Amino acid sequence: MRILLLTLTLLASKLFALDNDTNSVTMRIDTINTLELSGPSPSLSINTVAGGTPEQDIFEGVTYGCLSNETTLKRIIGSIDLDMPSGTYLKVQFAAPLSGGASQGIVTLPTTPSTANLVTSIPAQTNESGIAVTYYLDADSEGIPYTSTSRIATYTLVDN
Repeated sequence: MRILLLTLTLLASKLFALDNDTNSVTMRIDTINTLELSGPSPSLSINTVAGGTPEQDIFEGVTYGCLSNETTLKRIIGSIDLDMPSGTYLKVQFAAPLSGGASQGIVTLPTTPSTANLVTSIPAQTNESGIAVTYYLDADSEGIPYTSTSRIATYTLVDN
């Protein structure tokens, strides 16, 4: 009886034995730093200059979002591709994310390769969207009239 029970136990253990295998899994998380603008393309115009006083047109409705999985502070820099016509200035104001950072206020965009700080000290591992961007077109009394023109504004999320 013992031999039969031992034989049945050995046979059952072989029938129900689990077959195991292993696999080595390699994982990588890349650095993610994104800055994305949303909303309509700004359209700015100035129709009058009052007594030599600089005039200004303002465009609101653009927002940005930023995402970074790094552990270092970030900043947003900006520039435009071509010089502005004489007596005119394209300016922008980026609000700081709610998680922190310091908006540099209303900043005149320089021509590439120069850049201007727009927001500094953005906290590490930020993930926010819907942050306000406001554009300004300023003209002084020396502003030369011109027909419609455009500039490409480039914004970059970089280390602080």
